[in-house]
Amino acid sequence: MTDGDDQDTRKRLRAAENLGWLAESGTYSKKRKLIEGVSGASVVELKAELYRAQQDAKLAQEGLHDEERRDRKKAGIDVADILERRNAGVEARNAKDNLSYKTDKDKLNDSYAALERKAELYDKLSRGRYDDDDQQYNVDFLSKGFLTDEMRIGSTARQSLLDPASPIDTSAMAVQASGMVSDDMLREQGRRNWEEEAQRRYDLEQLAEADRERRVENMARIVQQTNEGREKAVEAKKDLQQQAVQRKDRLKAAFLKKQLDSLKAAKQKTGKTTAS
Repeated sequence: MTDGDDQDTRKRLRAAENLGWLAESGTYSKKRKLIEGVSGASVVELKAELYRAQQDAKLAQEGLHDEERRDRKKAGIDVADILERRNAGVEARNAKDNLSYKTDKDKLNDSYAALERKAELYDKLSRGRYDDDDQQYNVDFLSKGFLTDEMRIGSTARQSLLDPASPIDTSAMAVQASGMVSDDMLREQGRRNWEEEAQRRYDLEQLAEADRERRVENMARIVQQTNEGREKAVEAKKDLQQQAVQRKDRLKAAFLKKQLDSLKAAKQKTGKTTAS
């Protein structure tokens, strides 16, 4: 065997022992490995081609040719400067619009404040705190306030008359007939209204409490019935399992008895044959 054959054999053995990158070390090799077909000159050519492509893309984005770019450069025209320019007063108008712009929440707050002012003014006028001015207001708020109190008391008296269960309010009837209202009568009427409202709320609370207790009792009964049903189902399942085991034992015993009878019959038959 020559030296060339020995070298070929060693190369084949070394290639066979190489298990690939999974078995190789993660450290870099100290020897620099050259890439085939790539050199310093080819890298320079690639960089030049990349720069040329970038310049072409930039020119295509601006939409200008070389001659147009040269003409604009000589004339001192800068497209970027033109695009960045703004008309005079635009920023001031934008700032003014932003200050005058109101959100829905601001509009709602303004409306709520206006309603509060109107309600406060109406209350003061109806109580006679301000002198009515015929030129300013077309409504006699002071007379309207007294009329509202009389209508409220009159409606209470009418409700008492229409409801047979409620007692007849003679004071309200007297007020309605004469048109005179005193502070004592107003306080008495307010006290009665408050007592009726309190009694009505108490009755509603009692009804709600009774309904809640009834719901709790129904829920407890349903839970109890559910638990009883589950227990019955478990007991029935156990009974079925016991019956299945007993049936299996009976079948097994019958099978073993049949096999034993067969063996006995075969043994007797064999004994008779031997005796004969």
